[in-house]
Amino acid sequence: MRVINLGVRAYSINQEYAVLRRLGPALAPDLVLLFFYLNDFELVDVHRRWERFKHLDWYTFDLGAKPAGDVMRWWTIRQIARTSALINWAHDAWFAWTARDDFEEAALRGHLDQRMIDDVHEYLVRFVALADELNTRFTIVVVPHAAQIRREFPQNRYQRTITEMAGRLRTSVIDPLPVFRRDYAEHKRWPVIPFDGHYDAAGQRLLATGVLEHLATEWPEPRCPARRRGA
Repeated sequence: MRVINLGVRAYSINQEYAVLRRLGPALAPDLVLLFFYLNDFELVDVHRRWERFKHLDWYTFDLGAKPAGDVMRWWTIRQIARTSALINWAHDAWFAWTARDDFEEAALRGHLDQRMIDDVHEYLVRFVALADELNTRFTIVVVPHAAQIRREFPQNRYQRTITEMAGRLRTSVIDPLPVFRRDYAEHKRWPVIPFDGHYDAAGQRLLATGVLEHLATEWPEPRCPARRRGA
């Protein structure tokens, strides 16, 4: 089995579609997995982001330019600061105090803007059409929010919204949240990088486990067969 990682930092579903649109025909995949996270409901406007951040020297890292001089020294200072638990705690505390309307927490409490839902649905329709064009299987992996591992959100619309949209499009969905909760119940380990919020190596393995468990039930054969038209 060959796995090709087309993930790019900070990309949202619109950029991910553009990547598959451009590279899919040459790669001819048997299966496309779209890893969808809660903040992907917010589409990224690359041009607007560039206009906002182009004056910052450190942004050259994302543009492929080689940093040097003051840019490199400032970047080094930033990386050293990021290793300080105290600095990260202060940063997170300030962010929690000032960002009272945090989008992700609000979404877990049941507040999802209909415009965002419509935007995501539009791109999922495009993904499904492109998968048909490429004659490949398409599956959505709903990456759980770290807060969901340790507590329930009764009004949560995150997974439910994606699952409902996928159902209307007759598209498979993988929800690894049960794998994360099973591991937490057994080991009482929260697989998240301290003062960061992203999954650590253990969390990445759990995510992969959730995906593989699902694929094993759909394709018990050693190799995943490509979808054929009309199948």
